[in-house]
Amino acid sequence: MIPTAASQHSTRRDRVFVSYSHLDKEWLDKLREFLHPDIRNGRIDYRDDRNIEPGDKWYEELVDYIGHARVAVLLVSPNFLASRFIMEKELSLILEAESQGLTILWVPLSGTFYGPNALAGADRVTRYQAVWDANQPLDASPEESRNQLLLDLCKQISKLVMTARAPNNLPFTPLGNLLKGREGDLARLDEQLRSHGSSAIVQPRAVSGPGGVGKTRLAVEYARRHEDDFTALLFVSANSPAALAANIARLSADDGALDFTEYKSASQDDQYAAVVRWLQQNKGWLLILDNVDTKEAVAAVQKLVAKLTGGHVIVTSRITPWGGGVPRIPLGVLSADAAVDLLIDKANSLPRTPRPDDAQQAHLLAEQLGYLPLALTHAAAYVGELDLAFDAYLKEFDEALQFHEEEVIEYDSDPENAKILKTVATTYFLSIDRLGPVEKALLRGASFLAPAPIPIAMFADCPEEVNALVGLWCEETGEPSAGKSVRDALTELVRYSGH
Repeated sequence: MIPTAASQHSTRRDRVFVSYSHLDKEWLDKLREFLHPDIRNGRIDYRDDRNIEPGDKWYEELVDYIGHARVAVLLVSPNFLASRFIMEKELSLILEAESQGLTILWVPLSGTFYGPNALAGADRVTRYQAVWDANQPLDASPEESRNQLLLDLCKQISKLVMTARAPNNLPFTPLGNLLKGREGDLARLDEQLRSHGSSAIVQPRAVSGPGGVGKTRLAVEYARRHEDDFTALLFVSANSPAALAANIARLSADDGALDFTEYKSASQDDQYAAVVRWLQQNKGWLLILDNVDTKEAVAAVQKLVAKLTGGHVIVTSRITPWGGGVPRIPLGVLSADAAVDLLIDKANSLPRTPRPDDAQQAHLLAEQLGYLPLALTHAAAYVGELDLAFDAYLKEFDEALQFHEEEVIEYDSDPENAKILKTVATTYFLSIDRLGPVEKALLRGASFLAPAPIPIAMFADCPEEVNALVGLWCEETGEPSAGKSVRDALTELVRYSGH
């Protein structure tokens, strides 16, 4: 059964936080290089102060990072010990958290740490065991030894974190106060899950509604807010029976949430069976089955859920009548006030100058966008990134809306759905027009893949294939080629996506 509210204040420590001096950035980059496979595949939730975005309440973010850290890695050098902020603030927070389950691993980068010539302040870290002989700091070690030392450190970090961290492959970062108008829906979902508990028979809960209203976001945000309540947080795209089978099986792969090493090279059927067994043998997990939008997908989900025991299932679906007594949380568009709040707060969280008439103009824009969360999010990101007034965006939107007529693009046979899709698509097309050829080529490449989280490595580690995609795009459109890296292009896509 899910713990009561009284037990939800305990903090799960499952992150890795690195404390360092910015003057030692090259050592941080070296450590991240060795940690990258675990970071990329979600096995390590990594944080340093570079995760703090412009506009964030940086000190509160820092306290949160340390408050959720299982491991704190200290890159200790003369620069580290000379930093007033590190020694007076950051290190104090870390040392305080040590009694609450945080493990401190300090790395001797350079300098002398013991004896009469010890660096000032070194005694605050030398009370703990260094990860290797402090008399042999990293900068004094041969190159081949450095690599092995860092590799050993990464293995030690992984061992500590992996034992504490629940399996988790949720997409998206938490929205926090940018989730507008959905507190009641979150409460209803929580009430339904708590009333059922982790019983022998799994009863799914369906979050249903048209496209663009934020069904997936609601389910993921619920999971993020209640991560301490579950033994695993699993997300599976299930828009067809084939996708459901493939994505359930993928949970067992080496880059999946469960990571069953013995099934790394197994067939999909064997991987699928292994995951189902895990769900039958373990209790207290949460499984989100996303985009179950066809009758065939519904039937496949019902067949799977009938085999499961001891956990919880949330289904997101455009289909309203689920049958079988499945409790349903219907999701509609936002209220006018919530839509305006989303536009203003999201846009102003970016490098945008607020205008005196923001509230009035945001009301007009929100109404034109049909109070659809996805369209509002696209619009707010666009307005924020380009420092626009809301009425300027509304003018661009109205012009683009007339351009993308039904005769040009087939939206949906149902008039209401067609209106929703056209609104969301128009906000999407506006952002697309601001992108360069590399970003557009990546989007087109991704469009041929299943609607599931796509590993960055699929593009970042394949420069020849990406160059071919960009070349084809430029050849077809006449756009000039641009020498932009995949990571820079992905950063640009994230900026305009609003996520």
